[in-house]
Amino acid sequence: MHYGADTRYALAQHLETAMNQSEKVIRVFQHDGCGGMGYLASFLDARRVSYEMIRIDQQQALPQDILDSAGLIFLGSNLSVNSDHPWIADEIELIRQAAEIDLPVLGICFGGQLISKALGGHISKAPAMQIGWFRVESTAEASTLIDAQLPSSFEAFEWHEDTFSVPTGGIPLFYGECVKQQGFLHGRCLALQFHLEITRHKIQDCLLQARKRVADSSACVHPSEQMLHDLDDRITRLHAVSDSLFQWWLKLGGEEKNDSSSHEYQPPQ
Repeated sequence: MHYGADTRYALAQHLETAMNQSEKVIRVFQHDGCGGMGYLASFLDARRVSYEMIRIDQQQALPQDILDSAGLIFLGSNLSVNSDHPWIADEIELIRQAAEIDLPVLGICFGGQLISKALGGHISKAPAMQIGWFRVESTAEASTLIDAQLPSSFEAFEWHEDTFSVPTGGIPLFYGECVKQQGFLHGRCLALQFHLEITRHKIQDCLLQARKRVADSSACVHPSEQMLHDLDDRITRLHAVSDSLFQWWLKLGGEEKNDSSSHEYQPPQ
């Protein structure tokens, strides 16, 4: 469905009015068992931001209307965005509708690829599967748009075999090893290839479910022992970057909580 100019204006006005209503929630789409929210849930809970899980992996139906949403978040999946599952096409259409009315969208890994495809980008096989901890470089635009204190380079966790292109009009934010395109902004849609939401539990769970994939290590697929080495310190450093990116994304939709009852979140040990 595509909205006409008058309808888009009316929807945008409705969205702006409703942004401050307490019943609006962020909708989070989970696609498989080890693709849970991880640190993202801790971040939102600590800031008292309301969200609702849509469990695609449990055949839960997609929402029919996104006007009561404060934003949409699409998590990872072990499937390809180019697969012919009907729900993938439906999610792509939801992202297009959200973009038309400037509703903030965040996509992580598979979710970032959904955003790319929805906005005219292309999804293809990466030069190599990428699993493990890799350096990610921030572009000058990322530092300007997101946070002047954003590291110029940081270590992030990767687990994917496809890659996205940056759609026309998108602003590249991050580049990486093995797979170059690691993130972009298009309007209020933020697409990330790496996993900012990763936790120790998520890594261990995914390793357990995908032992065969990491059996043969390479330059772009780290052995499990290397992934787990110094894990707590790695995750703590990554979550400092997560805080900057997640907080900035919330500001796109006016969902940042500034009331005095909010408390500062301490990363889990």
